[in-house]
Amino acid sequence: MYNLNNCVAKEVVEKGIAYRYRYLDQNTKEEGKISCVSPEEYLDKMIQLPLELPPVEPEKRLAYIKSLLVNDGYKEYADIIEAGIGDNPRALKRYINLLVFISRRADDLKIKIKANKEEPDHKALIEKYFIPALYVKWSLIVFKFPDVHRDIKNYPKKLQELQDAANENSEKVKSGDENKKAIQIDDRLKKILKKEPFFPDDDWLIARFIHLTEATVIKAAETSTSRGYSQTFQPGDMVLIPKGK
Repeated sequence: MYNLNNCVAKEVVEKGIAYRYRYLDQNTKEEGKISCVSPEEYLDKMIQLPLELPPVEPEKRLAYIKSLLVNDGYKEYADIIEAGIGDNPRALKRYINLLVFISRRADDLKIKIKANKEEPDHKALIEKYFIPALYVKWSLIVFKFPDVHRDIKNYPKKLQELQDAANENSEKVKSGDENKKAIQIDDRLKKILKKEPFFPDDDWLIARFIHLTEATVIKAAETSTSRGYSQTFQPGDMVLIPKGK
């Protein structure tokens, strides 16, 4: 028994098998070119009991998300996660991994800034806004909306503009057809940004959030492979781990 869905999508495996044995195709006068290896039959011989991984049922979704959140301080924000990720169990687990990564980096950065004897204003901002609710919201933006994340990295004010648009802040959202088009946002992102607490309109603090997901540069000595090269990795990247002792 083997749950293929816990590993990778069945269609992807079938395409891989077809490509792997592409040179074993035969030509027939009647049917033209046919494959000697059927991906479907190939998998049928290997997997005797295929199990589909169903989406999480709506009435059980919040409980499932809370079960993935080990830290109780994050469980009250399960509804924000549900709004952003949906019902795919695999996506939920991947998101939780990213949330843990960002939260730990944020907590470490918070300790370092608070230990600094200078810049009391920055300490106050970190104390007020480096909190689980905003870790959840920021990691959702990073995980589910990479284009938005990229825009915010290039133009930090974009986050405030999107937040104002989501909350229909009439004082800050500009009028006019052109500007309205510029601030149209995905419905899921709108639900996330409408949840309190809100990100502050402070460039220094937003830069700190951006810093949490900047590429982590590993020293060459630590990432050197048998081929002698080093790499820069980002959260979620697939990483080749060379054979060792």
